[in-house]
Amino acid sequence: MREIFVWREVNNLLWQKLEKVHYDKVRDKLFRQLENDYEKLRKKRHPDDETLFVCWVHLPEGNNWHSFEFRVDDTMTDSHLFVVGVRYHLGRMRFR
Repeated sequence: MREIFVWREVNNLLWQKLEKVHYDKVRDKLFRQLENDYEKLRKKRHPDDETLFVCWVHLPEGNNWHSFEFRVDDTMTDSHLFVVGVRYHLGRMRFR
């Protein structure tokens, strides 16, 4: 499995939107999905940038849902995945 790095800008957005307990849950789900489903996820290339693929994470919080579209680069090296961007939406949804 490739080592996963999350860019500072992505972490900053997560900290702005989530309390620590929810931040930890989103990161855990993201890492678990990347580790377990990489071969499937890498086929969902970002429509505007072929160097990226998309990984969605949804997190319930009370009556609300937090939805994240993470953009992951697997082309920089053969041994790493770089989480380079994220889109956030309050509510459950599928991006693109």
